[in-house]
Amino acid sequence: MGWFWGSSSSKDADGSSDPLSHLDPALRDFLLKESPLKPPSPPPPPPPSSKPTPTTPETTETPTRDPRTINSSYGDRYADIWAQYTPQGLTQASKSSQEQLADILQAYKYRKSLIARAALENCVGEQSALHECYRHGSFAQKARGCGGEKGRLQDCYTTQTKFLQAMGYMSDFARSAEVDERIQMHADKLYQEQVRQDELAEEEKRAERAARERRKS
Repeated sequence: MGWFWGSSSSKDADGSSDPLSHLDPALRDFLLKESPLKPPSPPPPPPPSSKPTPTTPETTETPTRDPRTINSSYGDRYADIWAQYTPQGLTQASKSSQEQLADILQAYKYRKSLIARAALENCVGEQSALHECYRHGSFAQKARGCGGEKGRLQDCYTTQTKFLQAMGYMSDFARSAEVDERIQMHADKLYQEQVRQDELAEEEKRAERAARERRKS
């Protein structure tokens, strides 16, 4: 597992704070693309300055306010509560590379489960057809294990999953939920169009076969 998680000694050697820096390049690119949680970007280095630092006259130190309470309309009234709050950026910065990588993997798995759920929601018609076949299907359908309905449900689920993933469904947890709802609806629309095109193509093939049979006879 050393190749996957990296090691603290290698991190100390190159000074990198990227939790994905020690992964295989293909795996790193995949996680950067598919996981909604990205590794924190390192701060840009300060520009070099050739000017001498100006000296400032000594001033009497004044007590400074906690930066976490500056934007609060209550001032320092609830300073004891603010003292227990840690901004998310500081929380991420305090995590080790392995902890950040674990968070990225967890976010990827969570997004994958959301994509699967959305795909099943879009395939509710195919699910209903399969359940109807199990309950009230003909003897021939049940003898085949409702294979036709199973195949259509599997095709719907697989295709919808690919569409949702390609269009970035749930790839950014910070954006509005309406964006992902539109993506889900568009994925279903694309699949329904594909089904209609496949049906038309199948009808054309049947018509061609029938025409050949008539010519032979």
